[in-house]
Amino acid sequence: MQQTLQKANAEVGDYFDLGWTIFKENISTFATFTLIVNLPLIVISQFIPQPETPGETIEFTSSNITILVVFYILAIVLGTMSALATHIVSERAVLGQSIDAKTALQLAVPKIAITVVVSLVASLIIGVGTVLLVVPGIYLAVNLAFIGQAIALRDCGFNAFQYSRNLVKGQWWKVFGRFLIIGIGFLIIFIVLGFIVGFLVGIFAAFPIVQLVLNVLLSLVIALAGYFMSVVYTMLFLNLDYVRNAPTPEVAA
Repeated sequence: MQQTLQKANAEVGDYFDLGWTIFKENISTFATFTLIVNLPLIVISQFIPQPETPGETIEFTSSNITILVVFYILAIVLGTMSALATHIVSERAVLGQSIDAKTALQLAVPKIAITVVVSLVASLIIGVGTVLLVVPGIYLAVNLAFIGQAIALRDCGFNAFQYSRNLVKGQWWKVFGRFLIIGIGFLIIFIVLGFIVGFLVGIFAAFPIVQLVLNVLLSLVIALAGYFMSVVYTMLFLNLDYVRNAPTPEVAA
């Protein structure tokens, strides 16, 4: 795997092939992430009031606001932790090193705070660029796309901004194109999964409990697909990093 990612001419198909191999070999780890991280968020989201008809206004009570606050805090913390852990599992697999879900999450926990702060700053920068003009927002988004991997795998901290930008420097269009192709591929996957969700929910419209169970189960499947997507994007990061920075296995581990 590492030899493939060290090639400057590695293609998007290589990212998907390696990503799928890693995902299959570590499916129990990603399933554990799904149960620990996504399942609680999915369950809590069922208690968030939703409009029954289009245009309906939801009146939020103090209890509803509390649920929303808890949900978003958990979503940020748990989502960041699982993303970091996914990057770690992905590169360990590339290096031929096995790691279980517990160890990956333990390695991710100390990096959650700095990742949240850096991601918020990056979001503000990208947001300002988008508001001023859409094109600068896209340009900045691509340049800062790898801050999560830089923190998870290279312990960059606030230097993640510069690390990510250096990976993209001189090949912005190449990186943008690969992001676009990967994104389109997963958009198709999520559309198919969404169609399946809508179809099954429609069939069991008269059975609210069945609908709830189906929503939870299919949401977990979509979450698993999200982990696969994260692995594929990590392959893109590693390819760019191995070619440009040539980290040693000891540093990369």
